Amino acid sequence: MYLKNLALVLKIPKPPDDISDVFKKFGISPENPEALMQVAKDAGLDAEELSPDKAAQMVQKMTESLPPEMKKYMASMIESISSAITDIPMPEDVQKLMDSWKQGKETEEN
Repeated sequence: MYLKNLALVLKIPKPPDDISDVFKKFGISPENPEALMQVAKDAGLDAEELSPDKAAQMVQKMTESLPPEMKKYMASMIESISSAITDIPMPEDVQKLMDSWKQGKETEEN
């Protein structure tokens, strides 16, 4: 459902049936982090921008003005994507952020 809604917003002709298909297409998996780094590099990001501290700052800036409903939606989508690509649990700080978004709390600075 989330992918179809996202496809409508982004005007993608046909969304993938499963987000894991998208990750498989690009070879992205927990066992192959280099593939994700290459996709990020192709998107114009450098390795320094992908550090945990920089990522946390970027998420803070990007989400600070989002309404609680959007954060709830994003948390559900992120959790769905995560469970589709791996059985490894999310890092504790990421899970806390997702939980706070689902409860309608503000994004906290780290």
